[in-house]
Amino acid sequence: MPLLDWIGVFVDLETRPLEVILEVDYFNTSSTKYLFQIMEKVREYRSMGHPVDIAFYYSRDMEDVLLAWKELMDELDLPFRAIPRCVL
Repeated sequence: MPLLDWIGVFVDLETRPLEVILEVDYFNTSSTKYLFQIMEKVREYRSMGHPVDIAFYYSRDMEDVLLAWKELMDELDLPFRAIPRCVL
């Protein structure tokens, strides 16, 4: 998985602040597992004392996606900003 590989290298080599911007409209078992793996690496980076900012964009009509994301982030003990997108 190229993204997980890249994040692994980033965590091992970098010290600069990390900004994570996510826009997710749908969760299923497979995508949740993958996002969890990504965010575990982000948590590892944060635990090393590096600044991390996580912004989660969601559609106002998809509150269930936001709730699922909150559960995931609570499990990982990671703070994030929830930012509603306008639905056109």
